[in-house]
Amino acid sequence: MHIFTQDGGFYGNFTRLQHKEVILMAKYEVITPSQAREEVETNDALLVCAYESEEKFKSNALQGAISLHNFKRKEASLPKEKEIIFYCN
Repeated sequence: MHIFTQDGGFYGNFTRLQHKEVILMAKYEVITPSQAREEVETNDALLVCAYESEEKFKSNALQGAISLHNFKRKEASLPKEKEIIFYCN
């Protein structure tokens, strides 16, 4: 999956998962950048930069995104119905 950013906008494809599916990785849905933006801005989804490296996260972070490291720390406390949107370049 490829994500492209331009002027701080969301461009490319995003993957949306239900929190319970993160553990199983059973299925995923590719959504549009505008869908991702809307869901993140309305707090309906959590945006996660899918890089293990904090350095890569810092150089690829989109507005409102958290690092994969922070996601893993918070994962157990997230509501099971929370949608998670992963992205990478």
